[in-house]
Amino acid sequence: AYEGLRRIGSLADKRILVTGAAGGVGSAAVAVAKAQGATVVGVVSRAEQSDYVRGLGADEIALFTNDAPPDLEAASI
Repeated sequence: AYEGLRRIGSLADKRILVTGAAGGVGSAAVAVAKAQGATVVGVVSRAEQSDYVRGLGADEIALFTNDAPPDLEAASI
C-alpha cells in the first residue's frame, strides 16, 4: 500500500479512492493516505465494514454492490 501511494507523490489535498478498504492492503492504504493528508474514500462491500474503515481514517464510505448502475449495464461495461 505504501509503495503504491508513494508513487503518486504528495497526497496532501488529494482525494484518494481505496477499493477493498476493509481488506489487508486496502486498510493499510486508507491509513497511509489519511496520515499523509489525503481525503480518503473507502469502498466496502458490506455496510458492516463501514465503521471499521472510518476508524482507519476514511472520510467517506462508498458501498459497492455487484449490481451495475443501469447506464453501465446498458453499455455492457
